[in-house]
Amino acid sequence: MSVVAALYVALRGTTAIQALFYGIGPAVIALILRGAWKLTRVSMKDDRRLWAIFAAVALITFLVRSEVALLFIVAGIVGVVLFAPPGWLLPPLLMVVLFAPWIIRFREHPAVVGFTRGATAAAAGAIVGAAAVIATQVLVDVPTLVIFAAVLVVVWSTKLPEPLLVAAAAAVGLVASAMARTT
Repeated sequence: MSVVAALYVALRGTTAIQALFYGIGPAVIALILRGAWKLTRVSMKDDRRLWAIFAAVALITFLVRSEVALLFIVAGIVGVVLFAPPGWLLPPLLMVVLFAPWIIRFREHPAVVGFTRGATAAAAGAIVGAAAVIATQVLVDVPTLVIFAAVLVVVWSTKLPEPLLVAAAAAVGLVASAMARTT
């Protein structure tokens, strides 16, 4: 991906780069959503409290159009309140902020587990919210929606390498862009 990023910086604004990213953008959104789904499936399972944190952070991220770092801390604290015995709020906050190198020693502690679960739900929500913001700028017409849907179906139903999917989407973007210019 760093080669693509370097080309984008060097050639930004050129028709070829725009055409490549016409296909890459929708593919990346699909890959981000797949990754967020995997994260939520593993970390949140069917805990409604964590899903509420996830939904709140996703919605706030989308509405504010920016990830709000403070939400991660707040979500971690909410996680402590939900999953740890009363009175355990300050120790996990101090452990995470001040004593990170020693945190492995306390990883089973209910307050640390609660903070981590809340912060993970917030991170997944922020990922989905940010993807939604980007999607409003990338999924702008029928071809981009088709690329997005195709990559989403392929990534969910096969184990094709993600760089291959992005490269294929870039090629489709080049072709779709060329077809749009000729009509």
